[in-house]
Amino acid sequence: MNDIMSTSSNPAESGIDWAEKRYLIIDDFVGIRQLLRESLRNLGAKHIDQASSGGEAMVLLAKTRYDVVLCDYNLGDGKNGQQVLEEARIRNLMLPSSVWLMVSAEKSVESVMGAAEHQPDAYIIKPITEGVLLTRLNRVWNKKQIFREIDQAFADKDYLRAARLCDEQIAHNPLHAIDLQRMKATLMLKSGEPELARKVYEHVLEERDYNWARCGLAKILM
Repeated sequence: MNDIMSTSSNPAESGIDWAEKRYLIIDDFVGIRQLLRESLRNLGAKHIDQASSGGEAMVLLAKTRYDVVLCDYNLGDGKNGQQVLEEARIRNLMLPSSVWLMVSAEKSVESVMGAAEHQPDAYIIKPITEGVLLTRLNRVWNKKQIFREIDQAFADKDYLRAARLCDEQIAHNPLHAIDLQRMKATLMLKSGEPELARKVYEHVLEERDYNWARCGLAKILM
């Protein structure tokens, strides 16, 4: 824990400027929202919005393109965190390079949501320390930056160009090939090319039995 906390003492060492990014905290407990807000403030964050419910979160997501979303899985009445994530992705309210961290007090939540088509970028189990938060943010942010070049094409709804960019990134970033293949299949569907998306899902399933690939293929076959 000392090593983790020493990481949080100097966020600048990560080389990532957390100050100017836009954050959204979604949690139905005001105390948790305040704790997360203070943790982000200590990382240098300036632009932090908060939502106490899934419905409130959707209103904010429709207005602002957030760089980082910290969302509790259990949000009381109404939408849960997974449903908020799914709607945000379906409505294209998040850029491909944006980070979505799902927060939960239950260690089993990751396995429970393992079959969901829309996966968060990472899970964080409560209680959360600043060190754990910073370590997870650094790891996921660096991973998601391979999508940065795809963002503009995605925002312009030029899905075929974005898919070609996925192929280029796969060639240069083989460690992230699975995430890029998943994005490519999504882009193929959005561009009205289900047969090309099917080929992507089938190729992925030849390598490993991913739930999201099976779900995507099943939807196309139906």
